[in-house]
Amino acid sequence: MNIFERIKQKTKPYRKAVVIFTGGLFTILAAMFYNQGSVDVVNGPVMTPVNATDYRTVQDFCATASVPPYVYIITVKSNFVWDGASIPRAALTPFGLTPFSPTIIAAALVHDWLSRSERLPAEITDRVFWAIMLDRGTEPHKAESAYLCVRAASDIVWMEHTQESIAAARLFGDVRVVTQ
Repeated sequence: MNIFERIKQKTKPYRKAVVIFTGGLFTILAAMFYNQGSVDVVNGPVMTPVNATDYRTVQDFCATASVPPYVYIITVKSNFVWDGASIPRAALTPFGLTPFSPTIIAAALVHDWLSRSERLPAEITDRVFWAIMLDRGTEPHKAESAYLCVRAASDIVWMEHTQESIAAARLFGDVRVVTQ
């Protein structure tokens, strides 16, 4: 029996994985997901303002997302500068959300880094965003609205990237992929 089969057996009642980021090393307590869109974010992003619209991560942030048939383990490193959820306010305000709402902040950080680094295809990056929002407690209709806005703009935004901007973004994170 391999390590993932043992973890699956021990964590079956919990139906989620928990990944802790400590000192640059992943400690996988459980790495099998059973539900589509299942995500568990252990620590929320810690950030400090850079200017009126941008924030810098103060510590590494780790999240996992299940987008079948894979589990993505994403780390956004400290000093990554981002602007919160770049979803049009018209899509956020009717639902009482802001670019830094607690239920979407983790998803927005991961999505911003994945988008800028192009480490995953745009469609998968957007699905990771949606899955993290749902797991962080965003109501499904709010998550769907935010996801559709992000999905509509992703291809346009990605066309603005240059090889230099992609290379620079890749310095601030990592993605590991595990087959479910």
